[in-house]
Amino acid sequence: MRPLSCLFISMISLTLWSGCDSNITTPQGGSPSRIELIPLALGNNWVFRSRTYGYQDPYLEDIDTSRIDTAFLWNGNFWYGSRGGRSFATNDSVGYWWFTLDADDTTREVKLYLYFPVRAGQSWKRDGDSATVTVAGLGVQATTPAGTFSGCIQYDVSHRQGVTEIMIFKPGIGFIKSQYDNSTTFPPVSVTTELMSFYVKR
Repeated sequence: MRPLSCLFISMISLTLWSGCDSNITTPQGGSPSRIELIPLALGNNWVFRSRTYGYQDPYLEDIDTSRIDTAFLWNGNFWYGSRGGRSFATNDSVGYWWFTLDADDTTREVKLYLYFPVRAGQSWKRDGDSATVTVAGLGVQATTPAGTFSGCIQYDVSHRQGVTEIMIFKPGIGFIKSQYDNSTTFPPVSVTTELMSFYVKR
């Protein structure tokens, strides 16, 4: 299973889509929060560095760029993505939602990726898998090559026994960093992902 941070990166690597399954369950709620957990707007982009430890000494390194250059209105929500992908995302007053097109261009069920706003200690089962997400901290400070960010939210994710992840988001900027650990493989694998740079419309 890929770390949720990698899933986030793939969800922001998206494409324009002109049709949709009318039977899909859509996000419910009011207008988006004034500050979005992951700000979705045309032109926003993020660059991430991932280092995987365990397969190669000292580590494997990847650089990924996520850019939003597509938006469309569907069922009262603006959905955002970038050309070449098959996943789409939106924010509302409940949190951050996403869906992915199947191979035949029909959609899977819209899933709630993360609640926002949140309270400390809040916990839930993630849509689409057995992972348990817990809000482990509010007002967290995190440092990456992109800078030092205060007022962050830490989400702790337990996929299954021996597979955990810590994810840190800065509302209004998005994903900042994560630490994914899988002790069930041989050798055990750890993946550290950090924000390198970003552009977010204010």
